[in-house]
Amino acid sequence: MAVDDGRLPRNAARPKGGESRKAYFLPRLPAAKKHRYLSHDELAKLAIACGDYETLVLAMGYCGPRWGEASALRVRDVDILRGKIRLERSVAEIGGNLIYGATKTGKVREVVVPTFLRARLEAQMEGKGPDDLLFTSPTGARCASATGATAASTKRPRPRTSTVSLLTAHATQPPASQSHLART
Repeated sequence: MAVDDGRLPRNAARPKGGESRKAYFLPRLPAAKKHRYLSHDELAKLAIACGDYETLVLAMGYCGPRWGEASALRVRDVDILRGKIRLERSVAEIGGNLIYGATKTGKVREVVVPTFLRARLEAQMEGKGPDDLLFTSPTGARCASATGATAASTKRPRPRTSTVSLLTAHATQPPASQSHLART
């Protein structure tokens, strides 16, 4: 715009001789990496391999909360009778401190819990008060953060990324999948 208005002789970001290629002076983006999604069997095997965190992995795979949303879930956020989980807050570890706040999108959403997972969640809630965290370590401590090599790896599939493929396998319509994962 400054070049077009005559305020600058040329755009320094454009290579020399690139004036005629106005829209094509930027480098091309690298090709997107191929995502790997888990099948039902692979998710089940992963969950079993996670031992005490089996229910957490299944909930992330089938319900699709982000890590911060899953680790901030309280017992009162789960409605077993209606088969719903209410995702209204998230937690992040910043400088060694836990910061609880709104979800990434800032919106509250409810996700459907598959029937087979409801009994597992009910067992997870046993002996806890309504404001207690739903997912904790076997000693009752909060679950460790998902930062580091495992979460940052793009080569390893993660439960949340598989939720869409699992929903699609059950003929869920794209708009429903998007709202399930708060992608709208």
